[in-house]
Amino acid sequence: MAEEKIVFAFDGEREMEISTGKVANLANGACLVRLGDTIVLTAACSGAPREGTDFFPLQVDYREKYSAAGKFPGGYIKREGRPSTKEILTCRMIDRPIRPLFPDYFFDEVQISSVLLSADGVNEPDVLAMVGASASLMLSDLPFRGPIGAVRVGLVDGKFIINPTRAEMAQSKLELIYAGRPDQVIMIEGEADFVSEAQMREAMYLANEAVKKQCEAQIQLAKRAGRAKKEYKLYPVPAALQTALVNFCADRIEAACTVPGKEDRLNTLDALRDDARKAIRADFAEMSDGDFAMETAKGFDDLVRTTTRNVILQKHFRPDGRSTTDIRPLSAEVGVLPVVHGTGLFSRGETQALVLATLGNEKDAQEADDLTSDAGVSKKRFYLHYNFPNFSVGEVGRITACTDDSVTP
Repeated sequence: MAEEKIVFAFDGEREMEISTGKVANLANGACLVRLGDTIVLTAACSGAPREGTDFFPLQVDYREKYSAAGKFPGGYIKREGRPSTKEILTCRMIDRPIRPLFPDYFFDEVQISSVLLSADGVNEPDVLAMVGASASLMLSDLPFRGPIGAVRVGLVDGKFIINPTRAEMAQSKLELIYAGRPDQVIMIEGEADFVSEAQMREAMYLANEAVKKQCEAQIQLAKRAGRAKKEYKLYPVPAALQTALVNFCADRIEAACTVPGKEDRLNTLDALRDDARKAIRADFAEMSDGDFAMETAKGFDDLVRTTTRNVILQKHFRPDGRSTTDIRPLSAEVGVLPVVHGTGLFSRGETQALVLATLGNEKDAQEADDLTSDAGVSKKRFYLHYNFPNFSVGEVGRITACTDDSVTP
């Protein structure tokens, strides 16, 4: 396969390059995205759905290889291990904007793999991986309704910068990560140091213009080097079954969806679903018990989602009885535990967060290899460990060593 590439200026000055056909040609779609001397390889592959699957099993993996910066991993073991916090967060930023652009009831397994191959220490690779995910899907035969673009916006000395360098970001009052289609924002994330709403709006408009250029480049590259799109099998709920569910639940579904308490609401919905299954089972005797259970679960979830949305948009109140302008009851309490350095209990409606603070000295700071910094090592003095145990949602589940979702700002 011959190499094809497209080069475009995304901010009027610097150029981004997307190429395909040179590596990973056995993937459904693959590309290299380059900005400066930072290069990310992204490949998209698919497989048949597993039996009994009733969701879209999209998996995203992003890894930063030490070799990209000409370094060895620190410590005794000289081979890369589990993903870092930054790699995990980048996986999420890739997943969020592309997941909703696959068709409903598309259950094939899809895997997006991004690898940082070259790091110049100037340009951040995460947004390149986001662009690469979109481009690889556009080049593939998968039913992706893209493309999307992704940029980071900074604000230095009153001037907005698209995909600022690391040095520029160190002086920036804004870090906005924007992903979407032309004139359609799908995801925003970031932080700011007292930036006005007008400035944030201007940053988003500027990001949208850069996204348009990225999307147009991907469309042109896909026309030149992309695979023909296949007709993939979708797995919608059979129309007759969906109609039977709607007819049976018509007089009860809105009331069930608007029971104020979460636990009571879920119990009511479960009871209604079970009643519906019993009432319509004889009409679908040709279906196995497993297929019937799965299809009714999918159809009932669709019905609950549609009903809840309509209640909010048309009747202007939410499932727990609040209007669209009311917030949940709030409460906050400090000093709830002895001995520990600090504690706080914050509640919003039925959601609670118990926070414990621990103070340490300089020796407790965390040193870690940093592929893209000049020093080669970064030092962290603040850690946020976020735990989401099964009991917090009233469920049982597998307990492993990886039950927390840790972030190190």
